[in-house]
Amino acid sequence: MATSHNGGNILECVDSSFLRLVDQAHFMAVLASLGAAFFLKDKKWTAFALAVSVFYFIPVYFHCEIKLMDPEFIWRYVIWTLNTCAASAVIYTLMKKELVYFKQALVFISLSVAEIALQAFRLVDIHFFNVEYSTLIYKSGMPTLNNLVVICCYLPLVIIGYRNIQKWIYRSH
Repeated sequence: MATSHNGGNILECVDSSFLRLVDQAHFMAVLASLGAAFFLKDKKWTAFALAVSVFYFIPVYFHCEIKLMDPEFIWRYVIWTLNTCAASAVIYTLMKKELVYFKQALVFISLSVAEIALQAFRLVDIHFFNVEYSTLIYKSGMPTLNNLVVICCYLPLVIIGYRNIQKWIYRSH
C-alpha cells in the first residue's frame, strides 16, 4: 500500500484524483509561466511567477500530508489560508518595491482575498453551522480561482501580444 512522506496511507488522502491532477496542472502552468518570463528576460514577470510558483508548490507537494494530519477538517483550511496570506504579502511587498507589475499584483491580491474568504466560509460552514452550504461553492470556486491565478501569471504575455497586434494594425494603415 502506498504511503505518504510521513507514513500515512495515501489512499485515504486521494479523495479526488481528478482535483489533485488539476492542482498539479496549475502548478505546472505556473512553472511554464516562469519559464516564459525567464526566456523573455522580463524581470518583473519572472519575479511574480517565481513567487507564485513557490507558494503553489507548498499545497501541491504537501497536500496529502496536510489532509492526513487533519481528519477534523480544520487545520487544512487554516494552513491553506496562511499560505495564501503569505503569498499575498510577498506579492504586495514586491509590488511596493516595483519589482512586479502593479496590475498583475493587484489582480493576484484580489483573487487571494476571494480565496481567503472562500476558505473561511468553508471552515465556518462545516464546523459551526454543519449545513455544508459551501460544498458546491467551494468545489467549483477554488478551481476557478486557481485557474484565474494561472491566467494572471500570463498577463504580461497577453499584454505583449496585444501591443504587438496594435503595432501591426497601425503599421498597416
